[in-house]
Amino acid sequence: IGFWYNRPLKRGSDLFSIQGEIMAFRTKVYIYEETVTSSATTRSDINFSYTGIKAPLFLRVSFLKGSLKPFISFGGFAMINLGTEYTREGEVESTLHVVRPFTDNTLILSKSSYGGLTGIGIKKELNPRQSFYIEFRAESGTGIYDHTGVKQQTLCFNLIAGFDFR
Repeated sequence: IGFWYNRPLKRGSDLFSIQGEIMAFRTKVYIYEETVTSSATTRSDINFSYTGIKAPLFLRVSFLKGSLKPFISFGGFAMINLGTEYTREGEVESTLHVVRPFTDNTLILSKSSYGGLTGIGIKKELNPRQSFYIEFRAESGTGIYDHTGVKQQTLCFNLIAGFDFR
């Protein structure tokens, strides 16, 4: 959920515009991992979640005139994680079928991240004061783990819908 502000760069034309957004989000991810070697099988249940605020700022380029306007956008974002959690619980099974459970909570999730974004979408003007848009956006940024010596990249795809009223 969020809010945005869109400002055309030229009065009377929305061909080029700057848009800033503030979004609140909550993400939960579950991963099951199983690794088999000649000496053991390791199974892990990994859970991580984060709650935060993301602030994208980007340039939007609209095409065509009329009530239906396709557009592209590109820019950057910064994100602050307000709450993060990571747990990994699993077991190691030897070739003799001896099972040893383990818990690992040593990984720390980063408090912030930043990166670039690009998107493609379409805007439908309902009347001169109201419009609706839908956008498919890809974001690439710094990793979510706070781990020295490991270079990370995240890639996230979003489908964003908005209603504009002036």
